Amino acid sequence: MTESGCRAKTDDKFHKMKLDVLADLDHLFMINFSVEATRLWALLPGHLRLLTREGRAFPSIVLPAIRNLRQRSIGFPKVDYDLFGLRILVEYESSQLGLTKGIYFSRLIMDPNHVRWAANVMTTFEFERAIITRQTTDEGATEVTV
Repeated sequence: MTESGCRAKTDDKFHKMKLDVLADLDHLFMINFSVEATRLWALLPGHLRLLTREGRAFPSIVLPAIRNLRQRSIGFPKVDYDLFGLRILVEYESSQLGLTKGIYFSRLIMDPNHVRWAANVMTTFEFERAIITRQTTDEGATEVTV
């Protein structure tokens, strides 16, 4: 993750653990599109600027299914979870690299709730609660509901 990072807690009263974790990416759905830049400005913190071309910005919806998330050295149990993220391409001034391009997640939704709760306690990310379902239709398509 770059300096632009992800929407994170700004009033961090807890010391967050640094966990070395492994996981399997079962599958990833991603929809990339463009919208008028004015529609996304309000979603970014002040230090980030939208990466635009001809007045359009480039968000993505990402839906990964993470399986067997596990910590390398501590015996935490393995967990599975689904994630929904609204990802926006941005640029920002880096103290080390100058003008830099990055990715900002303005929304991160995680299911199941007990994994979301633990992730919010142990990281600086703000995962929101939701139920994410995937279903295969008779035609073989995948329907996703958040």
